[in-house]
This record gives sequence, structure tokens and C-alpha cells, in this order.
Amino acid sequence: FLLLLNKVEPALTSPHADMAKRSSQSSVTPLLLLAMTIRWLAGGSPWDICFGFHVSYATLHAKKYDVIAAINDVLAGAVFINCNLVYSYNIS
Repeated sequence: FLLLLNKVEPALTSPHADMAKRSSQSSVTPLLLLAMTIRWLAGGSPWDICFGFHVSYATLHAKKYDVIAAINDVLAGAVFINCNLVYSYNIS
């Protein structure tokens, strides 16, 4: 999760985070966006996700496609030959 977060975080960081903090005292972080989207992709109920992460339904609906696009961009060149094997990755 953290490896994927490090790769997609630049694409998910909003230039308007300060404005969001002034209006609602919080902004939706890339960590939160990735966690919500993975939960949704795994079959989670949108209303349950919104309740659990304390975000509006409109935020989840609008941002999940941005996260999916960022994941697709990051993994565009990745090749998975055999997903049944366990590989160890050197995270640096």
C-alpha cells in the first residue's frame, strides 16, 4: 500500500489544499483517497466508505476516478508474469 501511495501521491496532491483547510478545516489527503478507492474497488459500499472515512458521497464519487487514473499511469509499464508467485521487492 505504501509503495503504491508513494508512486501516486504526486498525482493526487491538490494545489488547493490550503483553500479546503480554510473552508472545512480539513482536506482529503492522498492516503485517504487511495484507501477509499481500494476499498471501493474491493466491493465496499460507497455509503459505508463515506461513513467510515468521514467524507461526502460527492467527494468519493468525484475522486475515485482520479485515483484510478493515477494508478493506471503508475502501473502502465508494469508487467506481471505470474501473480501466484511471491516476490520480494526492495523498497528504497
